[in-house]
Amino acid sequence: MERKRFSAAVPKRTWAKKPIDVSFDLPSGVAISSCTVSAVEFVPPAYEGSDVSASLLVSTNATITGNVVTAVTQNGTDKMRYLVKFRAIFSDGSRKEKVVVLLVDDAADD
Repeated sequence: MERKRFSAAVPKRTWAKKPIDVSFDLPSGVAISSCTVSAVEFVPPAYEGSDVSASLLVSTNATITGNVVTAVTQNGTDKMRYLVKFRAIFSDGSRKEKVVVLLVDDAADD
């Protein structure tokens, strides 16, 4: 089984709204045309459990500023981990996905 690679791990409390920023390396003259965001439960070894996009994301449409894409998360279950997937389409037609692990923990320090 191929090991999944993650862009980052981000902590969050259940009650907090937390923005997540992901940057994409762009060749000269290329821009991010669009980016959709989804979220699933992180359940090793299969990695992906139930789709929780509707409850964990404020919107599945991300905000794009230059080479940075931002999604805002909300809710979540204490002690759960989630995979937040950013799927970008670039102006040259190429595509790239970045995955962030969201760690929900109400006992964590901010």
